[in-house]
Amino acid sequence: MTKFASVILVIVTTFAAFEANTTPISENWTSPRGSYDVHATGVDRFVLERDKNNSGKPIAKFTVSPGDVFQKSTGERSEVVLGGWESSSRFRVKGNDEIEFYRVSIKLSPDWIAPQSNSHGYAWGIFFQLHGPNEYMAPPAIAIHAENKFSLFVLGGDLNAKVGGRRFLTKSDLNIGRWVDFVLEIKWAPDTTGAIAVYRRNEGESDWEKVADIKAVATLQHKGTPIPNSHYWKSGFYRSESKHENTLWLGPILRGRTFDEVAGQ
Repeated sequence: MTKFASVILVIVTTFAAFEANTTPISENWTSPRGSYDVHATGVDRFVLERDKNNSGKPIAKFTVSPGDVFQKSTGERSEVVLGGWESSSRFRVKGNDEIEFYRVSIKLSPDWIAPQSNSHGYAWGIFFQLHGPNEYMAPPAIAIHAENKFSLFVLGGDLNAKVGGRRFLTKSDLNIGRWVDFVLEIKWAPDTTGAIAVYRRNEGESDWEKVADIKAVATLQHKGTPIPNSHYWKSGFYRSESKHENTLWLGPILRGRTFDEVAGQ
């Protein structure tokens, strides 16, 4: 596999929108800031920049400070809804029994400190998440966390059963101050016919390493009848209330039909 200098998450899904176009869908952080659906408390919490150490590629800087509670929501956050809320959004997930790949690259600030755990023992620390229908008022179906290590969270299937939880990666160190690439390979399903694999590559490495391979897991949420409604992706940083500041950078986020389509960009 090709090497990459960022953290990449690849999720795989055969998606109807890709049938006529093999070019991966991308959020490359080049649109005007005002065009993004930002969930943050100040303009300095989401900043579009250029990576000086990587040919000036566009990147997004997310900062969360104590008290950054957006519109009375729980926790503190600086996030972007990828593609917006519309049902036609290029990052909406609607299908099942299909496979997709997603890639995300992350760099944590050199002074990184893990978010503090709340009274229930959760720090969250989410930088990439698949959010279920808002009416469910549930944790994400899939999320990648950065706390004192990287981890994967999965809570798909029937939310009445609440089957899911944290799944640690075989290589979970943060590589603070340097890029880490993740690729998520996901088979979409509202039941245990789904699957997730995660691949990782650190800055300066050329080979991808599989750090999770989860079989027989639901990857979409529902309540009762196993017919999933539309899900949507968010990126940035969401954490429990903490007494320090967290800053991270995300590179372009890609959605495609094959591993090579997203990992080779």
